[in-house]
Amino acid sequence: FKDKTVVEFGSAPGGAVHYLLSDGAKVIGVDPGAMDTEILKHKNYKHLSLPIEKCTRDQFPENIDWVLSDIN
Repeated sequence: FKDKTVVEFGSAPGGAVHYLLSDGAKVIGVDPGAMDTEILKHKNYKHLSLPIEKCTRDQFPENIDWVLSDIN
């Protein structure tokens, strides 16, 4: 995932995000749940604290390499 932009729907609490960031990805996490505080501080992480149905296209970069989903 090095140098890739990843959107993860259902990102809380952050296990997968932690892996992605450690592998060099830029990650946008979407989840109204609480994220790990260390992940929230990471320079390559952006958190959208809202349900997926409230997301709009303009909240994301034009180019996304991967979309991951872990929604319950």
